[in-house]
Amino acid sequence: MPATALDIKIRPGISPDARHQIEDTLLRKGYEVAGGGGYDDGSESDIMVYVSNVRSDLPAVIRILQKARIGRESVVLQTEPQRAEHPVYPDGEVLPPKPWWKVW
Repeated sequence: MPATALDIKIRPGISPDARHQIEDTLLRKGYEVAGGGGYDDGSESDIMVYVSNVRSDLPAVIRILQKARIGRESVVLQTEPQRAEHPVYPDGEVLPPKPWWKVW
């Protein structure tokens, strides 16, 4: 089965070190990470990850992001098999925002 790309949009942005820790966790869990980056103004960071089964892998990826306590406006964008936007904190499970330098 071909891999599906998930574009993780982290809002507000996090430090490169924190983003790399999330990427390393995704890699350890067996996901293919294509890369990531962030806006210079700190408003957003992103990570591109490939999963083999959206139905089972998407919840696992979201749990990793929740454990990292990323910002409450963060979403995971999916393009295959249909375009969809998945909030990281659905149903009011929002954690209070933390300054990016205190994420870990």
